[in-house]
Amino acid sequence: MKIGKNSVSMGLDIGSHYLKLVELSEQPDGIAISKCQIEELPHEAIVDKQIMDRDIVAEKIRDLLRDGRIKNKEVTISVAGRGVIIKKIITDRMNSVELADAIEWEARQHIPYDISEVSLDYQTLESEIERDHTDVLLVAAKNDLVYSGSDLVRMAGLIPQGINFDAFAVQNALYQNNYIPEEGTIAILHVGFNSTNATIISDGVFEANRDIAIAGKIYLESLVRRLGVSVKEGFQLLSKGAPDGPIADVLEEVIRSTTQKLVESMERALPQYWSMESDRAVSGVVLCGGGALFPGMKEYLMERMALPVEIADPLKELSHDGSLPEGVGGDISPTLTLAVGLALEGLGKTEDQVHFNLLPGDERNVKGFRLLDHKKIAIPAIGAALFLIGATAITLHQNDIIRNLQEDIAILDQESVLFEEKIALVEEFTEKRNDIMARVQIIEDLDRDRFLRVHFVDEVNRLLPTLTWLESIREAKSSPGTAIIEGVTTNNLKVSEFMSNLVASDLFETVDLTVTQQKEIANQDITTFTIQIKLKGAFTGGNDPADAQQNSKNPGK
Repeated sequence: MKIGKNSVSMGLDIGSHYLKLVELSEQPDGIAISKCQIEELPHEAIVDKQIMDRDIVAEKIRDLLRDGRIKNKEVTISVAGRGVIIKKIITDRMNSVELADAIEWEARQHIPYDISEVSLDYQTLESEIERDHTDVLLVAAKNDLVYSGSDLVRMAGLIPQGINFDAFAVQNALYQNNYIPEEGTIAILHVGFNSTNATIISDGVFEANRDIAIAGKIYLESLVRRLGVSVKEGFQLLSKGAPDGPIADVLEEVIRSTTQKLVESMERALPQYWSMESDRAVSGVVLCGGGALFPGMKEYLMERMALPVEIADPLKELSHDGSLPEGVGGDISPTLTLAVGLALEGLGKTEDQVHFNLLPGDERNVKGFRLLDHKKIAIPAIGAALFLIGATAITLHQNDIIRNLQEDIAILDQESVLFEEKIALVEEFTEKRNDIMARVQIIEDLDRDRFLRVHFVDEVNRLLPTLTWLESIREAKSSPGTAIIEGVTTNNLKVSEFMSNLVASDLFETVDLTVTQQKEIANQDITTFTIQIKLKGAFTGGNDPADAQQNSKNPGK
């Protein structure tokens, strides 16, 4: 569903480390960028696309508006991550009314959540007239993800005009700036901090989309481990590079090797588009997002894929009056791709592209609806009179039908009394069966995970470096399959060694350092740390994986 059509529109990209806001306006000579503000977020204000401190993020959004002297209140935002489902489905050929009636049933077949737990939208894709089916792009996002974003911007004093998906907002920004050809197949790589979003476009039409875990966070963690620098210093190296020397050599090696892993992951996720024998093999790549600024990123992608790679500039077709903040445009423009795409939605400049709005229906902006021409809805007086006469006759006939149906219902009500006892018996058996099935499910869950916690604790202990002690291991109650490890060691190098060991293990999916602090105990410098890890499996119930360690210290190594 189209988000809106205004003369001025704002797009807000809520990233893990930066807020990026772009305001576009429609001018006689085209689209102009009138405002652009970027604000850095505190560390861990947003973790893995989850807003951890809503008050701070809302305050930072208000800072953007104040610093940019922005008066507009309507804004378009986006969602992404594990709670987002994108499915390209095929249905029997239907008109728009029939498809609207059938879409909920189709969604139940393709979305692994209860329909009441998600916000839905859909759009038909281009297809040939003679085909007997319709290609539909069905999208859904968990309600808590949608409401988290809309509630946040309201806290900041803004009005959510629409909620799109990261991938499609980026795609629309690239359409607007002529990066997507009408013929051939290209890949769009939007390299963010938590994930890289890979989108395949074939002959100008959306084909597929995947989220890949190799992203800015992996580059940063690898650099911090190799050089033993702080997270802030790692960011600076990735964004600005380093002069020739040992640090520059390590930086080059980290970016090259991690980019190799990124390409391998992308080829595994979308294998049908990377074979030269495929009729839809990718012939070029458009690179955007913060990762596009990493030193040598473009060259390493070209070297590994043997394909042309172009870094996107989402501002190149936009005019501006020269009042933008210093540094906006040029080197940092690839990072604004998502924000520009979201702002284009509000201008109504995506009619020919894929666009969605997951904002609940009663909250959607209705200013963009167009009124019918009064000449087209004018009805001659005679026609109106005939219509009223026909409507009256139909109403009388329908009243007769209703009376007959009411008599039939009364007869059926009398007959149903005879079956009440049998119905009650069936309901009792059904309730008992459901209770038994629930108990069986609990047993199956417990049996499946009974050794997982033991294996988890044993693996953590095995990977613990020398002179390192654990204080506690606990599950994150709000995120099944995620454990939080707290410990103490002699220095940051030990923390880095421990994280490297965890990353190398096949048991863990992700490893994040959330807190590290220097302290002094008995005139001895120590380092405390907190690490959050995601298992390649999920605890389904029971106590924390290391309850026995909650009240006693691990002896360490």
